Formats: sequence, structure tokens, C-alpha cells
Amino acid sequence: MKKNKNNNVKIKKDKVLKKNKQEDKELYTKSVLIQIMCAYIVFMFIKEILTHNFLINLYIDSLVGIVAFYIAAHNAFNQYKILNKYKLSLRPFIVMIVTMIVGIFVIIMTLKSPFDISFLILVVGMITNKKIFEKEFILI
Repeated sequence: MKKNKNNNVKIKKDKVLKKNKQEDKELYTKSVLIQIMCAYIVFMFIKEILTHNFLINLYIDSLVGIVAFYIAAHNAFNQYKILNKYKLSLRPFIVMIVTMIVGIFVIIMTLKSPFDISFLILVVGMITNKKIFEKEFILI
């Protein structure tokens, strides 16, 4: 009787752990998506500042850029916490940071160009980040 009770407790504990793991994986994916969208808004704000071509005016665009930066930074922190929680490598996190730096350089280099590939760079970084994360997450 006692062994049966211990097995039931262990099964319930395993189910809770699997559910928490799945929720963290979903949270990480959502966090990456929101971070990409907000990073693109920040990139557009940087481009507006450098070209002095504002969507509404400097103050409104600054407010939107600052809020988007805060949301992107908050989501980066969430990703970092999840990676640390499961003791995973920081490779996906570093990939996102490098992707954002490359995106900023691309925006600066192509200021006068009508083509903008910074969002494409962010999407490629996001896909790479997600694949690295999932490969490591499966192993735990």
C-alpha cells in the first residue's frame, strides 16, 4: 500500500515537472517573438533619429521607442532566467544579442536605402535562437 502511494506521488510530481517544462518552453518562445517585434520598433526609431524623419514627432516616437526597448530588455531577462533555471548554455541568448547588434549596423549602413533587411536579420536570429534552445532543452 505504501509503495503504491509513493508511486502515485512520483507520477504526479513528474506530470507537474513536465507541465512546468512545457510552460517554460512556451514562455521562452513567446518572449523571443515579442523581443524581435520590439527590437524592430527600436531599430525603426534609431533610423528615424538618424534620418530626422519622424513618424509623428520626436517626443511621441521617443516614447514608443523607449517603451519598446524596455519590453525587449524585459523579455531578454526572461529568456536569461529560463536558461539559468535549467542550467542551459547562454548560446541562444548570445545569438540574439549579436543579431541585434548586426541589425543596428545594417540600419546604420543602409540609412538612405529604401530597402530594409534588418527585420529579416532579426527573424533569422530568432529562428537560430529557437533551434539552439530546443536542441538543448530536449536533452534535459
